[in-house]
Amino acid sequence: MERTTPIFSWQVHWREDVRGVRKACEATVRGSSNVGAMGQLLQHRGREARVSVSCFVF
Repeated sequence: MERTTPIFSWQVHWREDVRGVRKACEATVRGSSNVGAMGQLLQHRGREARVSVSCFVF
């Protein structure tokens, strides 16, 4: 199984931002059909969530 390394990663503060992250991800690596944005919930307090997001090319 091939392991992929993220081309970049960053943190966002709202879970809804992950959707925008995927769009940014696709725009950054235009021309590659296999793009993925993976979000990992780091912290959740009340309505605020801190999410770490990585962009991958497969």
